Amino acid sequence: MSGAIGYRRELAGQRDRALVLGSSSAAGGLVGGTLLLEFPHAFRDVVPWLILLAVAMIAIQPRLTAAARSPRPAP
Repeated sequence: MSGAIGYRRELAGQRDRALVLGSSSAAGGLVGGTLLLEFPHAFRDVVPWLILLAVAMIAIQPRLTAAARSPRPAP
């Protein structure tokens, strides 16, 4: 919230986008929290894999960025 308040000038005109993204984030948090409470053992088993995936994505991010920025030849 403090970030939104601090950047309120830059966020002017983004009300619709903020409502869509905010509501989907809230729904995802609610679903994720419910799943965590209902299936704590599954969460414990999945978290190491999610962390490994996040580390791998961070590791390959520079290569993906470079590939996305490189010009592609016309077909």
